[in-house]
Amino acid sequence: MKINSLGVSVALLIGVSSAASASWVLVDNMEGHALGNLAGQSDWVEYVNGTGQAADVIVDTTDSLNKVLAMTKGSADIGGDDLVTLGLNLPAALAENDTGTLYFRYYATGAKSSLGFGLSEKTSDSYNSSGSWNDFSSFGLFTGGDAVYRSSTGNSTIADVTIAENTWYEVWVVSDSDNDTTEIRWQAEGEAAVDAPQGVFRLDNDIGLSSIMLRNNGPDASYVDDIYYDNGAVNTTSAVPEPSAALLIGLSGCAFITRRKVRS
Repeated sequence: MKINSLGVSVALLIGVSSAASASWVLVDNMEGHALGNLAGQSDWVEYVNGTGQAADVIVDTTDSLNKVLAMTKGSADIGGDDLVTLGLNLPAALAENDTGTLYFRYYATGAKSSLGFGLSEKTSDSYNSSGSWNDFSSFGLFTGGDAVYRSSTGNSTIADVTIAENTWYEVWVVSDSDNDTTEIRWQAEGEAAVDAPQGVFRLDNDIGLSSIMLRNNGPDASYVDDIYYDNGAVNTTSAVPEPSAALLIGLSGCAFITRRKVRS
């Protein structure tokens, strides 16, 4: 849930903003978009392969005050054709010898939710004609409850972990453009974070990374929200405080302001 969907006061928002990590840069939280297809109303570039796929801004089914990106493919099974790919240039490109962190929230609506995510060395307007897996450099995949690294040598499923349906996860993708490695962390509310083993870039990279890339691979919708980026750092802090934490922070800020007024 986004902070602005809580209906809190300006004072609370001031308290929240002071607690947020200064290193995170908001990329997109979907709030400024109209409902419907995301492409054409923002800087996101859409690529399609086949028919029936969708990448739409919708009302969050878990929070009617929130908007999310919902991505689905056109055919009935995971994989194959009828996919949709989205690309968006990073706020600042990641230099070849540097490390950056992508953050977003993810929600699988069913057993056949499947989403590829990561960074590409290409700009968002220069992917292959249909936006292919080969456009990814730093790359992870949540598919059918599994977490997978995809690299130039193939897929590697991370053992003994499950991406549960109908659960919001915070996701961090740490991309080391110097050593061409990816590390993924994810965490559901109230649960311990999972740190996946280090993976290798799908493509060898010697020019840095330029864009965020999302590719839906399943017929059950994948929700994506609250996309942030930290250029040049390993950052595993939460970019979006939980509502309860935000309220406590805001109330603390209000109490501080009140004390200042009383003393003056």
